[in-house]
Order: sequence, then C-alpha cells, then structure tokens
Amino acid sequence: LIRRQRQMCIRDSYSDENMKNQLQNVIMTWPEEAMSVGDSWTRKVKGAAIFSCIIDNTWTVVSREDGIVSIDVKSKVGPDPGAKPEEMGFAKIKYNLSGEMKGTLKVSEASGWTKSARYEQKLSGTVEVDNSAMGGQAMSMPMTIESTVTVETVEE
Repeated sequence: LIRRQRQMCIRDSYSDENMKNQLQNVIMTWPEEAMSVGDSWTRKVKGAAIFSCIIDNTWTVVSREDGIVSIDVKSKVGPDPGAKPEEMGFAKIKYNLSGEMKGTLKVSEASGWTKSARYEQKLSGTVEVDNSAMGGQAMSMPMTIESTVTVETVEE
C-alpha cells in the first residue's frame, strides 16, 4: 500500500499539468501587447512543489538593457481549494498555508528564458493531519515557511 502511494505521488509530481506549471516559472509568459518600463501584468498559476496552491502573480517591467529585461514580481500565495489531501501512509495531510512572495527576474527578450531570479517567500498557516483511519485522531499544527530561492542559468 505504501509503495503504491509513493508511486502515485511521484507520478502526480511529474504529471503533464505539474510539469507545465513548473515550466511557467522558468519560461516567462509575456502578455500579447508590447511591454514598456513601468508596465505590469498579472496571471494566476497553480503550484505543486510542497503543497497544492494558487499563486496570483503581478509582474512589473523595471528596466530593459542589452536584450535583458529586469522584472519585479509580487505574488500572493494561498491553498488550492480544489486540492485533495496528500495521502502519506494511512494519514491524510492538508496544507492551509498562505502568504507572499516577491522577487526580481532577469529575462532574455529574445528567448523568454529566465537568466537569473531571486525570490523571497513567507508563508504561514496550519497543516491538518487526519490519522483516523488507523484509530488516531485529527490534529492541526501551525507552520511557517520563510525561504529565499536563487535561480541562475548556466551557460555552456
């Protein structure tokens, strides 16, 4: 049973939907109209790294120089209301985390690929664990996550 659940977890992590969502964070999706310094656009995406979430992004063009666009991003992160609890062994786990993320990206105008990025994220909320299938009880634990992510493209 546990082996099957692990296989399902790995399969779901690399599903077409999750891979598409992860690539959206590496390849910049530009709006159809031309963007100038000071212009902003928004887009919601689903995330599924640690937990299923909805990320509401606002990007703002800060500068353009030598084919590189500097972009500030501010995001609100919240739980995906349609997400099913994660099954780990006999326990079901649901993450109710929300917060903010902010960062700066350097993006190639020609390719749309992110050359470098730095994000700071602060999330807090609760983790609900339901172990009632094994005679245990449901419990709620507070959780806070603060992280800094740096991404750099390696040139060959």
